[in-house]
Amino acid sequence: MTQNPCIPDPPPDRHPSSKSSRIGLVLAFILLAILLITLAKEPAFRGHLQGDLIVFQNRACSFLDHHSWSALSGNEYQPGALWWMTLPGLVPLDTHNYDAYLTAFFLFSILLIGLHAVIAERNGPSEAPWVMIALMAAAGPILLYRFELIVSLLVLASWAFWKKEREGTAGFLLGVATAIKLYPLVLLPCFVIPGIRKRMLPRLIAGFLTGIAIPVFSFLSAGGSLQGMKDALMFHHEKPIGLDGLMGSIIPLIQSAAHLPLRMTPTNSTNGFATDLPLPVGLLNWIWLIPYTAMLIFLLRNRRLERAGTGGPFLLLIAFLLFQKNNNPQYAWWAFSLIPLIPHDWIGIRSKLILLVMASLALILSQIVFPLNYQEFLDMFYSGHPIGSLIFILNFLKNLLWLGILGFCLVRMLIQENELRA
Repeated sequence: MTQNPCIPDPPPDRHPSSKSSRIGLVLAFILLAILLITLAKEPAFRGHLQGDLIVFQNRACSFLDHHSWSALSGNEYQPGALWWMTLPGLVPLDTHNYDAYLTAFFLFSILLIGLHAVIAERNGPSEAPWVMIALMAAAGPILLYRFELIVSLLVLASWAFWKKEREGTAGFLLGVATAIKLYPLVLLPCFVIPGIRKRMLPRLIAGFLTGIAIPVFSFLSAGGSLQGMKDALMFHHEKPIGLDGLMGSIIPLIQSAAHLPLRMTPTNSTNGFATDLPLPVGLLNWIWLIPYTAMLIFLLRNRRLERAGTGGPFLLLIAFLLFQKNNNPQYAWWAFSLIPLIPHDWIGIRSKLILLVMASLALILSQIVFPLNYQEFLDMFYSGHPIGSLIFILNFLKNLLWLGILGFCLVRMLIQENELRA
């Protein structure tokens, strides 16, 4: 079999890790785990971060008490996510005790962090596991309080199996990831388009549908309902414009310039606002399709998508997230977890280092806003005068960094292409 062109061979400087290097990685992982757990227990971090975990615990207790999802109400999570929330309940601790559930959830998260580094070490350039550890440190303890890690791990594992032309397994893992969070659907073109060219599509799709079906049908057989799944989707669709993303920065600036007051409309567990700008109803829910489609067309030209490795999915996710109505802080990990596996010949190793610095700075700025200064951030918005506050400016800078990352990668990719042709 020929090598799958969607993921290039490792660069020439990819060497097997030495024993000393692996010891260094283990020590770095231990230090990372200590850092994240220590910060996670600090009141400044824990206060705003633990809200979601309390909901996870309630969902887990509901199922473990009734052995059914029939009592589930007001749910916003997909079936795969609900099953993941119940796993800490299998640890021999009192699930009804929040601290016990938190401990078990953290243990699972630390395990996932280690597996991220293993996948990076085995499937990326020589620096990949170190880049992964650095990005996780920059992301901070929010990784321990959310379930982004299980989805990003499944996506990376799917990519690794795709590289080995095990398309059925790759599709299955991507399907399971999609049953937990929907964003892996955005990555399907990175598998489907090369799959058509390489005649690997049937097994890929079969695996993908099976991966979705197992969590969904097990959810339905355990008392869940299709209406409940639909309500979970609508829960997100009906959220207001979030404060954290690019829209949360740009729209208040435009409304301020137009002398339009900002109407805060907190809905569906989201602090957000409604806009009085003359925009078609529902446009903001789907406006991401425009930059996403443009990016996909760009990547398909000259078969850039197939040469980019994880750089292709990375750019698609950046284009998708930048123009989302809600780009919550943890969503950054969807895209940034792909950076370690980016091959050197996509944008060059020096440019990859610059990308690491930009991504780390964006993650650190995100931590400064949420959770460290989030109450002040909220107070400024609810006062009706967020613009000009330091926290608003820092959040805006973070969003500008995302734009800078997108532009930098596109420019460097084109320069790299020209240098390779020459």
